[in-house]
Amino acid sequence: MFINFMGMPPFESAVAAASAPASSGTFSSGVADTSAFSAVSTVPSSRAAVSVSDAAGAPVDINTADANTLASLPGIGDTLAQRIIDYRNAHGPFTSTAQLDQVKGIGEKKMAELQGLITT
Repeated sequence: MFINFMGMPPFESAVAAASAPASSGTFSSGVADTSAFSAVSTVPSSRAAVSVSDAAGAPVDINTADANTLASLPGIGDTLAQRIIDYRNAHGPFTSTAQLDQVKGIGEKKMAELQGLITT
């Protein structure tokens, strides 16, 4: 039997072994019935994947970006995205990206991760 680099038998062998009758230990037709297997699994997503920059590769404008776009930035997520929007609504537009550190949960480390990815 062939073992692949992951230490596992090839897919066809695994299917054949799983489909073979337990009593005979042989596989008469040589072709496994794979009707119970699906090659592609579709899992619904609560939000579509969003790029951290627009089509032109420009940084995300933290004054106009929606929650999904902000959440796609490294280290931000849904909670911080909402805090950024709440801060923006309460205090007006950010005058610089450095002002983002006024949002609870965003410190020096996150600011360093966001450098070059955001703009005002």
